[in-house]
Amino acid sequence: LGQSGLIDWTHIFNNHMLNELRIGYQRNNAEFGTNTLGTVPGQAAIGTALTNVTFVDSTLLEYGPPTNVPQGRIVNSYQLQDNFDYTLGLHQLKWGANITNQRSPNVFLPNYNGQYVFDDWGTYAANTPVSVNITLGSPAFGFREWDTFLYVGDDWKVKSNLTLNLGLTWSYLGQPANIFHQETVKQQTGRNPFWDPTLPLSATTSPSIAAVHDLFGPSIGFAWSPSGPLTGNGKTVLRGGYRLTYDPAYYNTFLLNATSAPVVR
Repeated sequence: LGQSGLIDWTHIFNNHMLNELRIGYQRNNAEFGTNTLGTVPGQAAIGTALTNVTFVDSTLLEYGPPTNVPQGRIVNSYQLQDNFDYTLGLHQLKWGANITNQRSPNVFLPNYNGQYVFDDWGTYAANTPVSVNITLGSPAFGFREWDTFLYVGDDWKVKSNLTLNLGLTWSYLGQPANIFHQETVKQQTGRNPFWDPTLPLSATTSPSIAAVHDLFGPSIGFAWSPSGPLTGNGKTVLRGGYRLTYDPAYYNTFLLNATSAPVVR
């Protein structure tokens, strides 16, 4: 399920200057594993899901939901964007900023409700499992991320049939992974630490990771309308360009961190 809203205000100052202000909100809710029978609850009630019971004898049918459901995430994005255009002679100058605040509560922790493995129905009746798997930790992580993008560009009409597009962007993608450092330090210095408290925190907690501040992305492009009969005497436009961009964090990688030591036990 997704919802989005946007307010856009464009103001023309004069024949040379124009500004566009945008305020937006977007919400996406993804959920996996929930059913309508009541045997697998929604992600908010992951702790009430049935335990998974399986057998070494593959001819016997296991029961209970898989150990990795329910799971899901909600992505809330708040956006503030401003774009300014200024015409100066043969130059169409542009600059602006895009600031995004993302709040993404995730629910995922395999074996949070446990798994019992039995040889057969006899060991099941005797309550003597071959193994018991359970993960200690929190299934919910409220990731928060501030993203900032600044840009400046120039569409320069070098000739009547040639325009160059020059630009530079700066991207700041935050560091949402530091939630693991905060949570593991809180857990390890609390009343019931997961790991041996005599060990240094550097060995029992996730490290703090510095955000990257030097993500500069140059861009260059052109639009050329060659003359001559082969190109329709100015009716053909050739375009090309290059831009260096950066991808935001891939949250599935964070979930792998969230389901392994030292975050959980």
